[in-house]
Amino acid sequence: MKRMALVIVPLLAIVVLGYVWGRHWMAGQLSGAAPVELAAPAGCGLHRAPCEIRTPDGDRLQVEFSHEPVPLQPFRVQLYAPNTAFDAVTVDFQMVDMYMGINRYALERQAEGIWSREVMLPVCATGRSDWRMYLRVETGDAAYRVALPFEAAAAR
Repeated sequence: MKRMALVIVPLLAIVVLGYVWGRHWMAGQLSGAAPVELAAPAGCGLHRAPCEIRTPDGDRLQVEFSHEPVPLQPFRVQLYAPNTAFDAVTVDFQMVDMYMGINRYALERQAEGIWSREVMLPVCATGRSDWRMYLRVETGDAAYRVALPFEAAAAR
């Protein structure tokens, strides 16, 4: 019984510490502000061209990919937001009507009004290519989220 306690107690401690650390990490990824959902601009297809989004405050944001995304190959997401001071920018990739796990990336501030990060799409076992990038921007006590559609090229 004493041997079993020597195994169980450290395992429980690891689980509790992992839970506490995970909650702390996730809290740092997103603020508690419920985002205002924005509509994707008509004709937006990030795999073809940049998309421009307008917030209710009148801010203009432009999002683009460095090149057409291919699953399991890195590409860059860039957000241009002149005259807007965001506290955080994240992107999350999901297939249309199919959960693909956690594919969230925090974009990094490159310069005033420019956020960027190298990202990678997971591969879909069914071969589908219809994706959405959920862009979330936060400033002060406001948060905005928009789902931007795009197609991924076939994995090479």
